[in-house]
Amino acid sequence: MNPRPNIPAASPVRVAADTALDPLVESYRKLADVFHELLSEQSLDDLLQRIAATVGELIPFDDITFYEANEAKRELRAVFASGHDAEKVLADEPFSYGVGITGWAVSTASRCWRTAPSSTRASGSSPTPRPTPSR
Repeated sequence: MNPRPNIPAASPVRVAADTALDPLVESYRKLADVFHELLSEQSLDDLLQRIAATVGELIPFDDITFYEANEAKRELRAVFASGHDAEKVLADEPFSYGVGITGWAVSTASRCWRTAPSSTRASGSSPTPRPTPSR
């Protein structure tokens, strides 16, 4: 039997319906499809809709919102929302980093990304020493 050809994830060619794929492989395939669309999509709204749909296939949700971050003002503004209160969320005024759980996550993530030196990540070592297990 010949091995399957190397088919890119975003390719329209799919495996036969009776061939079960590993769920993790299928998740990666869906994400690759979104990245393919990211490169080809012309409308931001259409792109965000596609990303929301794919995230919903991987992680079911009732509501989803994407925010635009203004680093200079340290504010977040909803640019896409789907779900029960989507119109209300989109009409809300921008809010500061650190406000609410979303603002907290953004302010915390900003500090995390800025504090880890890239050389530490590349080497795979931790910035803080780990205790050596005793034997």
